Amino acid sequence: MINHVHMAVEVADVPLSHIAHNLLFRYARWFHQQYGRTGHLFERRYRAYLVETNDALQSLVRYIHLNPVRAQIADGPRTYPWSSYSAYLDPGSRSPSWLTRSFALSLFAEDPSDARAKFRTFTETQNEECTNSGEQPPTLETGPKIALEDTLATSGQSTPRQYRVLSKVTLDQVLHSVGSACSLEPSELRADVQKRTIVKARSLASFLVRKNPDLTLEELGAAVGRDASSLSRAATNIARRLAHDPELRILLEQIEDHLDRN
Repeated sequence: MINHVHMAVEVADVPLSHIAHNLLFRYARWFHQQYGRTGHLFERRYRAYLVETNDALQSLVRYIHLNPVRAQIADGPRTYPWSSYSAYLDPGSRSPSWLTRSFALSLFAEDPSDARAKFRTFTETQNEECTNSGEQPPTLETGPKIALEDTLATSGQSTPRQYRVLSKVTLDQVLHSVGSACSLEPSELRADVQKRTIVKARSLASFLVRKNPDLTLEELGAAVGRDASSLSRAATNIARRLAHDPELRILLEQIEDHLDRN
């Protein structure tokens, strides 16, 4: 779009916050070098919607391709050059190697040719109906329910909980929730000791902070008296253990549920 971009991203073993940070940082660096600029390029952090059903994914893909029409910068989705819509309709068109269309199209029909035809009808029929009636195509808010999250998945499945990023969470909330789960006062996380319970609590806090784009390990380090690099290693260790430690997963879920409620 003119001042932003919409993407449907399938998240696997890398948190979306890491993907977004890498992409936006590299683009901003390239843009500054290309045009001799400095300072902030993006006005605010990204927003993301968690897609949990096939119907929601179909609507999301349609929403993205109709966005230029909604903004009145294109007459139809096929006429907008900065869109993947043509790649969805024409398997022979040039497209980036990372662009995956097969899963979204498979929701319309098993046969690829039939799926493309149905997807085109699904998208363009609504565009024509809205054009003839003078209405705007539905937005993410007015269409099928898509939960606002800081993780976005397009697999028709819920994102694994260990990769979920909590939104609008403060550092104090993280410290209080972790402390409560570990039977510690938040102030004890700053203790200069290697007591197992305290080390574990700091590691959990590091893991949660690293998943949250609004928080930084530097801020956590200042709060608990540790350097960001050691906290980063602790967070990585938690991420590795989650794959084979069910008790740790349950504890993390309890902490995240507590943060969700608060």
